[in-house]
Amino acid sequence: MARSDPQVNLRMPADLKDRLEQASRDAGRSLTSEIVNRLERSFGATQTAEASPQRQGHSHRRAHF
Repeated sequence: MARSDPQVNLRMPADLKDRLEQASRDAGRSLTSEIVNRLERSFGATQTAEASPQRQGHSHRRAHF
């Protein structure tokens, strides 16, 4: 993720954060990458690719939590 990408601070239930952290470890990616991946999938691959072609091929390695 580029430094120019906006940062978002949010609150979530602790158990949800724990589940996301475990999923990110299982997938071998950062917490930020896991959240971004899940959000992008929730919008559908076609819609995401059309709205954000620069995301294709990016790896999200920085966690901001």
